[in-house]
Amino acid sequence: MKPMVSVIMPVYNAENYIREAIDSILTQSYGNFELIIINDCPTDNSMDIVYKYTDKRIKIFNNKVNSGIAYSRNIGLEHSQGKYIALMDDDDISLPERLEIEVDFLEKRPEIDVIGGRCDIIDANGGFIRRSVIPFYNPKFIKAVYLFKNAHMNSTVMFRRNIIDQYGIRFRDNYLGMEDFRFWIECSKVCNMSNLENILLKYRKHSENESSRIMEKKFEERKKLYAELQRYSLYESGFRLSEKQLQLINKVMTEKNGNCEFWEEAKEFQAVLRDIVNQARHQDLDYCDELLILCKKTWAEKLSNMNQLWEFDR
Repeated sequence: MKPMVSVIMPVYNAENYIREAIDSILTQSYGNFELIIINDCPTDNSMDIVYKYTDKRIKIFNNKVNSGIAYSRNIGLEHSQGKYIALMDDDDISLPERLEIEVDFLEKRPEIDVIGGRCDIIDANGGFIRRSVIPFYNPKFIKAVYLFKNAHMNSTVMFRRNIIDQYGIRFRDNYLGMEDFRFWIECSKVCNMSNLENILLKYRKHSENESSRIMEKKFEERKKLYAELQRYSLYESGFRLSEKQLQLINKVMTEKNGNCEFWEEAKEFQAVLRDIVNQARHQDLDYCDELLILCKKTWAEKLSNMNQLWEFDR
């Protein structure tokens, strides 16, 4: 009998957290799953801990050499047997009812292909830092969001296996911790995606995890890749913008803290957003109304953050 859910967990240098991560899956209220662990050749004792587990739902696949998160997740996808696939990182903690909640949602909502949720962000010792922002729920609004930025917390996500079978979507290497963003962009072009308001996960933020290391050491490289992903997403959805327009989108809508610097730039940015909305209408995209709302909110947000707005004559 095939499992209903395949949980995919690549493992690399997580000896301090891997036990909590595995236990959080094995103790789920929903039991019809397989836990696929991909050994990505860690240099610590992570796999020694893994090999102590005897639960038959655990299946281990070994990379010959350290191959990275994208390659490892794809190995997990190739070996998965479940109707649904859940992603899990080796340093996070899934809350006990996560799988049950997501399976129940997808069974009741066949029109939704990808579902995520909220998380509590914790530190290396498990201390609470903050709760993630309220996510987007409307599938059409999420399509609009994915033209510019990510809309899902990766380790909260469960999706239908048939989308990878039907469309051949896979994780891609060399995106400096944004492999998930690229994957979800591709999904957004062919799938309906949503989020739950439930807290599904404890997301661990610490100096040893991949995203933290990259943000510290390769910030500029990641910034360029983020811009490339925006351009790719816009192009794949049929938008044709000039290089000047794309440069302004990339400057103002960065991953972190992008803004307009002066009034003329804000007006130019508004014109670009209007052009995007007009092109969406010309294509008769099914999320035109949602895109208009997003563009209005984005422009208002960037305008309110503009330093020049608060400069008064003395």
